Amino acid sequence: MNSIENFNGRKSLTTGIAIAGANPKNAGITIAAGLEVVLAELPSPQPWVVMGIFALMCSLAILVIIIYSRIAGKSGEKTLNSWKAWLAVHNTTVLMVVLLILGGKWVVDAIGSLF
Repeated sequence: MNSIENFNGRKSLTTGIAIAGANPKNAGITIAAGLEVVLAELPSPQPWVVMGIFALMCSLAILVIIIYSRIAGKSGEKTLNSWKAWLAVHNTTVLMVVLLILGGKWVVDAIGSLF
């Protein structure tokens, strides 16, 4: 975690793309979203708009943090560092809760489609 704080823009982008592409959680969610769009049989430009909105929503957490750090300045840096320390301690629990919610939703959707 400490080594990535010193990355430049290009190395950050490359690392982000590699992590996003190699993470099975991201791949599963993206494939599920793509399948939903395909199965909806939307007319020509709409699938691109829907997937663009999906990509924007996936990036929203990062965008909010970037905007907050730019607006708040030094006080924002202190707040973000405290959040980072909390997340470093509770990362596994947070990930488990998110995946449990997603898994539960998919199970409910699957059971609902049987009836």
